[in-house]
This record gives sequence, structure tokens and C-alpha cells, in this order.
Amino acid sequence: MLKLARWFSLWSALVLPLAAQAQPTPSLDEKLNYIFDVSDVKNGFDIGYNVMKPRLLDKIQNSSSKITPEIADYISGLMDDEFVQIKPAMLDFVKEYYKRQFTEEEIVALYDFYRTPVGSRLATKLNAVTAGLLPEMQTFMSRQFAPRLSARVSNDARLRDVLKP
Repeated sequence: MLKLARWFSLWSALVLPLAAQAQPTPSLDEKLNYIFDVSDVKNGFDIGYNVMKPRLLDKIQNSSSKITPEIADYISGLMDDEFVQIKPAMLDFVKEYYKRQFTEEEIVALYDFYRTPVGSRLATKLNAVTAGLLPEMQTFMSRQFAPRLSARVSNDARLRDVLKP
């Protein structure tokens, strides 16, 4: 029995560290993919798109009197299709942006943090907070910024003359 315990102890001391070393270290791209998965970046894209889409459609509809509701619905479908098509490129763009904005050490620190229980919860919570913030920020801007800008533009003699119909 003592021999078995010694053998197991020796095996643990020699083999377990090798097994731990045998696991490949994730690449920087894999770490970013993990960060994006935990923080649900793709869902964030959807939220941003859904906040932006109605305003973009309004601008398109207001650009021509020939855009009927049926044409607007058709354009809406095209927009949705294009958005689905471009999402992988958007993810690549964000990944490259992160690589330019953060050092490798900072990305590794984010990766390590998001792998902890509190980091994982925080990533999920931040996504929910951002999802709620976008429409509220849009409402805030339409109530606060838009009227102030409109008043300023209408009171500006130079702009008033330029914008006269």
C-alpha cells in the first residue's frame, strides 16, 4: 500500500503538471471571441440596429414622396437582410478595433476577469444595462438635445436664411 501511495505521489508530481501544460493557451483572437461571447456582443449589435433602423427608415421615407408604405416595407426587409449579412464583418471590425485600442496584456486581463464568476455576471449585466440605456438615451436626446439644437438653429440668422424653404 505504501508503494502504491508513493507511486501515485510521484505520478501526481510528474504527470499532472505536464497535463496542465499540454492544454493549449488560447490565442488572442480566441480570448476576444470569449470576451465577445460572454458580453453577448452580437446581441448588442442587434439592439443597436433595432434602435437605429426606425430613424434610418424615416429618413429614407422622407427623402422621396414616391416611397409608399409597401416600398418602405420592402426596404425594411432589404435592411434586415443586409444587417444579417454584415454581422460577421462587424464582429471582425470590432475585434480589430479592440486589438488597436487595448494592449495584449489588457485583453488577457479582461479575458481572465470574464472567466471569473463575478466577471461573467458583470458582462451579462452590462449587456442588459446597455440594452436599456440605448432607447433611454435616444429618448433623452430627442427631448433634450433636439429641441435645444432646433431652437438654436432657428434663432441663428445665418442658418435661418440658408434653411428657408
